[in-house]
Amino acid sequence: MTAQFTATEYEAIEAGVYPARLDSIERATSETYGDFLKWSFTLKLPDGTFSPLTAASSTASGPKSKGYKWASAILGHNPKPAEDVDLAGKQCQVHIIVNDEGFNRIEAVLPLSPPITPVAAEKTAPVPFNKTVEVTDPQDAPLPF
Repeated sequence: MTAQFTATEYEAIEAGVYPARLDSIERATSETYGDFLKWSFTLKLPDGTFSPLTAASSTASGPKSKGYKWASAILGHNPKPAEDVDLAGKQCQVHIIVNDEGFNRIEAVLPLSPPITPVAAEKTAPVPFNKTVEVTDPQDAPLPF
């Protein structure tokens, strides 16, 4: 009986925001952390190539959980309680950082393109404009901007 192992190289992706597709979410278990969700993404890199990236979240699905925030970003809205949605194949953006050990970590999952929300202009009283300014000392002169 043999037990072969072949090591591979690991090169972290440069920190930044990348377009991505969520390929799957799988339930997994580890002796150390117990049950968790394994999120598998495919990122499109600036050179046009693709790179797989996986991340873990707890199995919690409430509004404060990582999984809920990621699902909301991918869906474009907050899921309703008991709503069962299939996220496989949906596109998003993934904000990647490089941790202290030199490995990639997902800092945030973002909508593919953020919605544009119009900002209402504040209603303020008009500011009067004085065309003549009397200056006695040049140091007291108003700035030109």
